[in-house]
Amino acid sequence: MFRKGLTKTESITINRNNKSISISTQMDSLIPPSKISNLTQGMFVDAVSDNFDERIKQKIFHAELVMDSAKVSAEMKTYKKIPVIAEFIDSDGKDILHGTIESNYHRGK
Repeated sequence: MFRKGLTKTESITINRNNKSISISTQMDSLIPPSKISNLTQGMFVDAVSDNFDERIKQKIFHAELVMDSAKVSAEMKTYKKIPVIAEFIDSDGKDILHGTIESNYHRGK
């Protein structure tokens, strides 16, 4: 998904008689899959686009969301339970969701 860029690699081989230098270029991902797969929680990699009149030099980046755990915990304590609108458990504790959907489907035909 991320674009590729031209990378230059250089290797040097030295033996008793001579030294050789090899320079090569190849197209590589600007963000390698290994970097994405090793991200920890709160980290992300993204690419942004620019406008014709507002060019962005650095379009690909990775960043980390820094969370205040104490504030998040305090906020979660104020959460209210979502009310149950429809119950699909019968008096024996059996799940009747599938049967209810099937009977309503056939009733509509």
